[in-house]
Amino acid sequence: MVLHIFSLIFFILASLAGNATIFSEDVVTLDGRQWTAATNGEPIKLSEANEFCNRLELGGHSDWQMPKLDHLKLLYDPEQPTGIRSPIKIASCCVWSSTSLADLAAEGFDVPGYSPAAYHWGFMFDGGLDYYAGDFYDDGEALCTRQ
Repeated sequence: MVLHIFSLIFFILASLAGNATIFSEDVVTLDGRQWTAATNGEPIKLSEANEFCNRLELGGHSDWQMPKLDHLKLLYDPEQPTGIRSPIKIASCCVWSSTSLADLAAEGFDVPGYSPAAYHWGFMFDGGLDYYAGDFYDDGEALCTRQ
């Protein structure tokens, strides 16, 4: 009984604070897009984040994917301690996106021997900034989404 009351209160507060619907403890809907309620839990390489989302089966769905940079930016909330909209949880500052520098150019990008497609954008929630990095760095967490 106490758990049901807590869940109802959490659902109401989440709904009021950002158009959130909680379908299970692991899946959240914000503004019509479903998100995992938490990341993978630690910074990993881009290819590992992509694989994590592509292999994810959660909430009865297997069509999870990495979000575009624009979708991540919509989750930024400077009023939250971690910088991300509640109730989503992240373990560090940063989350990978599926947007490469070939999709969205970076001013002044010039890394000899590397194509812009080899670098992807991420979002730094603790500062509200986007960044880019290559697949050779553990520079972001995997947060998965679906339409």
